[in-house]
Amino acid sequence: MRSLRSWVLVLASLAATAIGAPRAAAQTDPIKLLHTPTSHGERIAYGPGPLNFGELRLPPGRGPFPVAILVHGGCWSSTLNEEGVPPAMVSYELLEPAADALTRLGIATWNIEYPRVGDVGGGWPGTYRAISEASDHLRALAPRRHLDLGRVIALGHSSGGQLSLWLAVRGRLPKTSAIYSKPAVTLRGVVDVDGMPDLKSFWPLQQQMCDAPVVTSLLGGSPQEVPDRYREASPGPFLPLRIPQMFLLRAEPQSTRRISEQYVATARKAGDPVTSVDQQGRSHFDGINPESKDWAPVVQSVKAMLGLS
Repeated sequence: MRSLRSWVLVLASLAATAIGAPRAAAQTDPIKLLHTPTSHGERIAYGPGPLNFGELRLPPGRGPFPVAILVHGGCWSSTLNEEGVPPAMVSYELLEPAADALTRLGIATWNIEYPRVGDVGGGWPGTYRAISEASDHLRALAPRRHLDLGRVIALGHSSGGQLSLWLAVRGRLPKTSAIYSKPAVTLRGVVDVDGMPDLKSFWPLQQQMCDAPVVTSLLGGSPQEVPDRYREASPGPFLPLRIPQMFLLRAEPQSTRRISEQYVATARKAGDPVTSVDQQGRSHFDGINPESKDWAPVVQSVKAMLGLS
Protein backbone atom coordinates (compact mmCIF):
# COMPACT_ATOMS: atom_id res chain seq x y z
CA MET A 1 0.00 0.00 0.00
CA ARG A 2 1.42 3.36 -0.99
CA SER A 3 0.68 6.83 0.35
CA LEU A 4 0.18 9.85 -1.90
CA ARG A 5 3.78 10.88 -1.27
CA SER A 6 5.04 7.42 -2.14
CA TRP A 7 3.14 7.45 -5.42
CA VAL A 8 4.64 10.81 -6.34
CA LEU A 9 8.17 9.67 -5.57
CA VAL A 10 7.83 6.36 -7.38
CA LEU A 11 6.42 7.94 -10.51
CA ALA A 12 8.97 10.76 -10.48
CA SER A 13 11.73 8.16 -10.24
CA LEU A 14 10.30 6.23 -13.17
CA ALA A 15 10.20 9.40 -15.23
CA ALA A 16 13.84 10.15 -14.45
CA THR A 17 15.24 6.67 -15.05
CA ALA A 18 13.09 5.31 -17.84
CA ILE A 19 12.91 8.12 -20.37
CA GLY A 20 11.85 6.65 -23.68
CA ALA A 21 10.75 3.36 -22.13
CA PRO A 22 7.09 2.40 -22.64
CA ARG A 23 4.84 2.90 -19.65
CA ALA A 24 1.72 0.97 -18.81
CA ALA A 25 -1.45 2.51 -20.20
CA ALA A 26 -3.08 5.16 -18.00
CA GLN A 27 -0.14 5.24 -15.57
CA THR A 28 0.10 8.98 -15.19
CA ASP A 29 3.46 10.57 -14.46
CA PRO A 30 2.58 13.57 -12.25
CA ILE A 31 5.81 15.41 -13.06
CA LYS A 32 5.01 15.20 -16.76
CA LEU A 33 1.41 16.20 -16.09
CA LEU A 34 2.61 19.23 -14.15
CA HIS A 35 4.62 20.41 -17.15
CA THR A 36 1.96 19.81 -19.80
CA PRO A 37 1.67 22.91 -22.03
CA THR A 38 -1.66 24.66 -21.51
CA SER A 39 -3.33 27.89 -22.47
CA HIS A 40 -2.98 30.77 -20.04
CA GLY A 41 -5.82 31.56 -17.71
CA GLU A 42 -6.60 34.92 -16.13
CA ARG A 43 -5.25 35.07 -12.59
CA ILE A 44 -7.77 36.82 -10.33
CA ALA A 45 -7.60 37.53 -6.60
CA TYR A 46 -10.63 36.63 -4.50
CA GLY A 47 -9.10 37.81 -1.22
CA PRO A 48 -6.15 39.74 0.22
CA GLY A 49 -3.74 36.87 0.93
CA PRO A 50 -1.02 35.68 -1.47
CA LEU A 51 -2.81 32.34 -1.93
CA ASN A 52 -6.30 33.80 -2.30
CA PHE A 53 -6.57 33.65 -6.07
CA GLY A 54 -7.92 31.56 -8.88
CA GLU A 55 -7.18 31.05 -12.54
CA LEU A 56 -10.16 31.66 -14.82
CA ARG A 57 -10.32 30.18 -18.31
CA LEU A 58 -13.12 31.05 -20.71
CA PRO A 59 -14.16 29.18 -23.85
CA PRO A 60 -14.46 31.05 -27.15
CA GLY A 61 -17.75 32.81 -27.75
CA ARG A 62 -20.05 35.12 -25.89
CA GLY A 63 -21.50 32.74 -23.32
CA PRO A 64 -23.12 32.45 -20.92
CA PHE A 65 -20.73 29.68 -19.96
CA PRO A 66 -21.30 26.84 -17.48
CA VAL A 67 -18.60 26.74 -14.81
CA ALA A 68 -16.44 24.07 -13.18
CA ILE A 69 -14.72 25.03 -9.91
CA LEU A 70 -11.50 23.01 -9.65
CA VAL A 71 -10.04 22.25 -6.20
CA HIS A 72 -6.59 20.68 -6.09
CA GLY A 73 -5.37 18.21 -3.49
CA GLY A 74 -2.13 17.51 -1.66
CA CYS A 75 -3.11 16.13 1.75
CA TRP A 76 -4.57 19.49 2.80
CA SER A 77 -0.96 20.69 3.11
CA SER A 78 1.24 23.37 1.58
CA THR A 79 4.08 20.96 0.88
CA LEU A 80 4.81 17.25 0.95
CA ASN A 81 8.31 17.89 2.33
CA GLU A 82 9.84 15.13 0.24
CA GLU A 83 12.95 15.32 -1.90
CA GLY A 84 12.14 15.44 -5.60
CA VAL A 85 8.55 16.63 -5.15
CA PRO A 86 8.11 20.22 -6.38
CA PRO A 87 5.77 22.50 -4.40
CA ALA A 88 3.65 22.90 -7.52
CA MET A 89 2.62 19.26 -7.11
CA VAL A 90 0.26 20.34 -4.32
CA SER A 91 -0.93 23.54 -5.98
CA TYR A 92 -3.50 24.65 -8.53
CA GLU A 93 -0.87 24.11 -11.22
CA LEU A 94 -1.41 20.35 -11.19
CA LEU A 95 -5.00 20.89 -12.37
CA GLU A 96 -4.10 23.24 -15.22
CA PRO A 97 -4.24 20.47 -17.87
CA ALA A 98 -7.68 19.42 -16.63
CA ALA A 99 -8.86 23.04 -16.60
CA ASP A 100 -7.56 23.59 -20.11
CA ALA A 101 -9.24 20.43 -21.40
CA LEU A 102 -12.61 21.32 -19.87
CA THR A 103 -12.44 24.84 -21.27
CA ARG A 104 -11.94 23.42 -24.76
CA LEU A 105 -15.25 21.61 -24.25
CA GLY A 106 -17.08 24.89 -23.71
CA ILE A 107 -16.87 25.01 -19.90
CA ALA A 108 -15.44 27.98 -18.03
CA THR A 109 -13.02 26.81 -15.35
CA TRP A 110 -12.19 28.49 -12.04
CA ASN A 111 -9.05 26.70 -10.81
CA ILE A 112 -8.56 27.93 -7.27
CA GLU A 113 -5.60 28.24 -4.95
CA TYR A 114 -6.10 28.48 -1.21
CA PRO A 115 -4.06 28.42 2.04
CA ARG A 116 -3.50 25.01 3.58
CA VAL A 117 -1.75 23.50 6.60
CA GLY A 118 1.67 25.15 6.71
CA ASP A 119 0.48 28.37 5.07
CA VAL A 120 -0.37 31.60 6.85
CA GLY A 121 -4.14 31.51 7.23
CA GLY A 122 -4.37 27.79 6.51
CA GLY A 123 -5.92 25.05 8.64
CA TRP A 124 -8.98 25.72 10.77
CA PRO A 125 -10.92 27.78 9.89
CA GLY A 126 -8.89 29.52 7.16
CA THR A 127 -8.76 26.75 4.56
CA TYR A 128 -12.53 26.32 4.58
CA ARG A 129 -13.22 30.02 4.60
CA ALA A 130 -10.91 30.49 1.63
CA ILE A 131 -12.57 27.95 -0.63
CA SER A 132 -15.96 29.41 0.32
CA GLU A 133 -14.74 32.88 -0.67
CA ALA A 134 -13.26 31.53 -3.90
CA SER A 135 -16.55 29.88 -4.84
CA ASP A 136 -18.58 32.96 -3.97
CA HIS A 137 -16.28 35.20 -6.02
CA LEU A 138 -17.87 33.76 -9.15
CA ARG A 139 -20.83 36.02 -8.37
CA ALA A 140 -18.60 39.08 -8.85
CA LEU A 141 -17.00 37.64 -11.99
CA ALA A 142 -20.18 36.50 -13.70
CA PRO A 143 -21.45 39.71 -15.33
CA ARG A 144 -18.29 40.71 -17.21
CA ARG A 145 -17.10 37.14 -17.92
CA HIS A 146 -20.55 35.91 -19.00
CA LEU A 147 -20.74 33.03 -16.52
CA ASP A 148 -23.93 31.01 -16.08
CA LEU A 149 -24.28 30.76 -12.30
CA GLY A 150 -27.24 28.44 -12.72
CA ARG A 151 -24.82 25.80 -14.02
CA VAL A 152 -21.85 25.47 -11.65
CA ILE A 153 -20.22 22.25 -10.43
CA ALA A 154 -17.16 21.49 -8.31
CA LEU A 155 -14.46 19.01 -9.27
CA GLY A 156 -11.88 18.07 -6.68
CA HIS A 157 -8.87 15.77 -6.71
CA SER A 158 -7.54 13.92 -3.67
CA SER A 159 -8.06 16.12 -0.58
CA GLY A 160 -9.63 18.63 -2.95
CA GLY A 161 -12.40 16.09 -3.51
CA GLN A 162 -13.32 16.26 0.16
CA LEU A 163 -13.26 20.06 0.07
CA SER A 164 -15.42 20.12 -3.06
CA LEU A 165 -18.06 17.98 -1.39
CA TRP A 166 -17.97 20.26 1.63
CA LEU A 167 -18.77 23.26 -0.59
CA ALA A 168 -22.15 21.65 -1.19
CA VAL A 169 -23.06 21.66 2.53
CA ARG A 170 -21.43 24.79 3.95
CA GLY A 171 -24.68 26.73 3.97
CA ARG A 172 -26.33 24.08 6.13
CA LEU A 173 -23.84 24.27 8.97
CA PRO A 174 -24.85 25.78 12.31
CA LYS A 175 -24.64 29.54 11.95
CA THR A 176 -22.41 29.57 15.01
CA SER A 177 -19.78 27.52 13.13
CA ALA A 178 -16.51 29.24 12.30
CA ILE A 179 -16.81 27.94 8.74
CA TYR A 180 -20.47 28.67 8.09
CA SER A 181 -21.32 30.96 5.21
CA LYS A 182 -24.40 31.50 3.09
CA PRO A 183 -23.43 30.40 -0.43
CA ALA A 184 -23.54 33.04 -3.13
CA VAL A 185 -23.28 30.25 -5.72
CA THR A 186 -25.23 26.98 -5.65
CA LEU A 187 -23.58 23.83 -6.98
CA ARG A 188 -25.36 21.51 -9.40
CA GLY A 189 -23.05 18.59 -8.71
CA VAL A 190 -19.69 17.43 -7.38
CA VAL A 191 -17.06 15.17 -8.94
CA ASP A 192 -14.65 13.60 -6.46
CA VAL A 193 -11.54 12.18 -8.12
CA ASP A 194 -9.88 9.68 -5.76
CA GLY A 195 -10.57 11.79 -2.68
CA MET A 196 -11.72 11.13 0.87
CA PRO A 197 -15.29 12.19 1.68
CA ASP A 198 -15.02 11.82 5.46
CA LEU A 199 -12.28 13.22 7.71
CA LYS A 200 -13.21 11.33 10.86
CA SER A 201 -12.94 7.99 9.05
CA PHE A 202 -9.68 9.06 7.41
CA TRP A 203 -8.14 10.27 10.68
CA PRO A 204 -6.67 6.85 11.72
CA LEU A 205 -5.07 6.56 8.25
CA GLN A 206 -3.60 10.06 7.97
CA GLN A 207 -0.06 9.15 8.98
CA GLN A 208 -0.02 6.08 6.75
CA MET A 209 -1.41 7.86 3.71
CA CYS A 210 0.14 11.33 4.04
CA ASP A 211 3.18 10.66 6.25
CA ALA A 212 1.99 13.34 8.65
CA PRO A 213 -0.91 14.06 11.03
CA VAL A 214 -2.48 16.26 8.36
CA VAL A 215 -6.12 16.02 9.45
CA THR A 216 -5.20 16.69 13.08
CA SER A 217 -3.28 19.76 11.92
CA LEU A 218 -6.07 20.86 9.58
CA LEU A 219 -8.78 20.77 12.24
CA GLY A 220 -6.66 21.53 15.29
CA GLY A 221 -7.10 18.26 17.15
CA SER A 222 -8.38 14.69 17.12
CA PRO A 223 -12.03 13.64 16.71
CA GLN A 224 -12.19 13.29 20.50
CA GLU A 225 -10.74 16.76 21.10
CA VAL A 226 -12.72 18.76 18.54
CA PRO A 227 -15.70 16.58 17.54
CA ASP A 228 -17.77 19.51 16.26
CA ARG A 229 -15.06 20.46 13.78
CA TYR A 230 -14.98 16.95 12.31
CA ARG A 231 -18.74 17.03 11.93
CA GLU A 232 -18.80 20.47 10.32
CA ALA A 233 -15.83 19.85 8.02
CA SER A 234 -17.21 16.78 6.24
CA PRO A 235 -20.32 16.27 4.09
CA GLY A 236 -21.49 12.98 5.60
CA PRO A 237 -23.38 14.38 8.61
CA PHE A 238 -25.41 16.62 6.29
CA LEU A 239 -26.70 14.04 3.83
CA PRO A 240 -28.61 14.16 1.62
CA LEU A 241 -26.80 16.83 -0.39
CA ARG A 242 -29.63 16.77 -2.95
CA ILE A 243 -27.28 17.12 -5.92
CA PRO A 244 -25.56 14.53 -8.15
CA GLN A 245 -22.19 13.27 -6.96
CA MET A 246 -19.69 11.12 -8.83
CA PHE A 247 -16.73 9.27 -7.30
CA LEU A 248 -13.81 7.95 -9.32
CA LEU A 249 -12.39 5.14 -7.17
CA ARG A 250 -9.05 3.38 -7.38
CA ALA A 251 -8.82 -0.31 -6.56
CA GLU A 252 -6.05 0.32 -4.03
CA PRO A 253 -5.56 1.08 -1.24
CA GLN A 254 -8.58 -0.79 0.04
CA SER A 255 -8.58 1.08 3.34
CA THR A 256 -9.42 4.42 1.73
CA ARG A 257 -11.64 2.90 -0.95
CA ARG A 258 -13.85 1.43 1.78
CA ILE A 259 -14.38 4.91 3.25
CA SER A 260 -15.61 6.22 -0.10
CA GLU A 261 -17.78 3.15 -0.69
CA GLN A 262 -19.40 3.59 2.72
CA TYR A 263 -20.15 7.23 1.96
CA VAL A 264 -21.61 6.34 -1.43
CA ALA A 265 -23.86 3.70 0.13
CA THR A 266 -25.03 6.07 2.87
CA ALA A 267 -25.67 8.91 0.40
CA ARG A 268 -27.71 6.65 -1.86
CA LYS A 269 -29.74 5.42 1.09
CA ALA A 270 -30.40 9.06 1.98
CA GLY A 271 -31.76 9.58 -1.53
CA ASP A 272 -28.84 11.32 -3.27
CA PRO A 273 -28.11 10.56 -6.96
CA VAL A 274 -24.58 9.22 -6.46
CA THR A 275 -22.51 7.20 -8.91
CA SER A 276 -19.14 5.55 -8.48
CA VAL A 277 -16.81 4.53 -11.28
CA ASP A 278 -13.90 2.12 -10.94
CA GLN A 279 -10.71 3.70 -12.19
CA GLN A 280 -8.88 1.67 -14.83
CA GLY A 281 -5.39 2.94 -14.10
CA ARG A 282 -3.45 2.52 -10.87
CA SER A 283 -2.12 6.05 -10.50
CA HIS A 284 -3.59 8.56 -8.07
CA PHE A 285 -3.32 11.10 -10.89
CA ASP A 286 -5.06 9.29 -13.75
CA GLY A 287 -8.42 10.94 -13.16
CA ILE A 288 -7.03 14.44 -13.70
CA ASN A 289 -4.96 13.56 -16.76
CA PRO A 290 -6.76 14.43 -20.03
CA GLU A 291 -4.59 11.85 -21.82
CA SER A 292 -5.71 9.01 -19.54
CA LYS A 293 -8.59 6.65 -20.18
CA ASP A 294 -9.90 7.60 -16.75
CA TRP A 295 -10.49 11.17 -17.88
CA ALA A 296 -13.50 10.11 -20.00
CA PRO A 297 -15.87 9.26 -17.10
CA VAL A 298 -14.86 12.46 -15.33
CA VAL A 299 -15.77 14.55 -18.38
CA GLN A 300 -18.99 12.60 -18.90
CA SER A 301 -20.07 13.33 -15.32
CA VAL A 302 -19.14 17.02 -15.53
CA LYS A 303 -21.09 17.46 -18.76
CA ALA A 304 -24.11 15.60 -17.42
CA MET A 305 -24.21 17.71 -14.25
CA LEU A 306 -23.97 20.90 -16.34
CA GLY A 307 -26.66 19.76 -18.76
CA LEU A 308 -24.26 19.46 -21.70
CA SER A 309 -25.01 15.85 -22.59
